[in-house]
Amino acid sequence: MPDNWSFVIAAYLLAAVVLGAYWRHLVKKERELEVHDRMDRPVKSTQSVGGSVNQGVPGTGHLRSEPSTRRPLP
Repeated sequence: MPDNWSFVIAAYLLAAVVLGAYWRHLVKKERELEVHDRMDRPVKSTQSVGGSVNQGVPGTGHLRSEPSTRRPLP
């Protein structure tokens, strides 16, 4: 049994490295989701011209004016 201790220690070290890498991956994903969640929240802003603003296109961060406030194209 004493001959196998190096393999046991190597296995524990490998498991620690894999779990550490997975932990870093989860932290990175959590940060990405927090940024995405912040972008999806409605934006409170005022416009000087053009009326109210709705949330816009989901996932793009672009704001659109309400259709009733837009003028038709010539």
